[in-house]
Amino acid sequence: MTGEEIERAIEFMLKNQATLEGQLAETNRIVQMHAETQAEFIQIVTHTLEALGASQQRTDERLTELAARTDARLAEVAERADARIAEAEARADARLTELAARADARLAEVAERADARIAEAEARNSHRYDELDARLDRLVGVVERLAERRDSV
Repeated sequence: MTGEEIERAIEFMLKNQATLEGQLAETNRIVQMHAETQAEFIQIVTHTLEALGASQQRTDERLTELAARTDARLAEVAERADARIAEAEARADARLTELAARADARLAEVAERADARIAEAEARNSHRYDELDARLDRLVGVVERLAERRDSV
């Protein structure tokens, strides 16, 4: 290699080194910007997560409070409903008792009338039976006399 070729090679290497140093400086600047952006992003995310955590805590507290109030209200409503049901059952029981007593009284009246009518029918039928027995006795007497006449003839 001649001196001129060595000089051009050195010049080429120096130009390439300068270009690489420029590119390295640009890369360092971009990396620095990315690092700063990432640091800002981490701060934002950290702050947001902390805010979300606090918000979640408040939401949990409110839900717990709401659940307690709802449970108390439901217990109150259930208690009132149970009382109203008990009152309705008592009224229904009283009404059923009254209706049962009225039905029993009415059935007793009907049974008494039926017994009286049966007794009347039995009395009428007894008289009729007596009349029928007398007729049958007379018929038997007539048949016996006819049989005696026939036997004597």
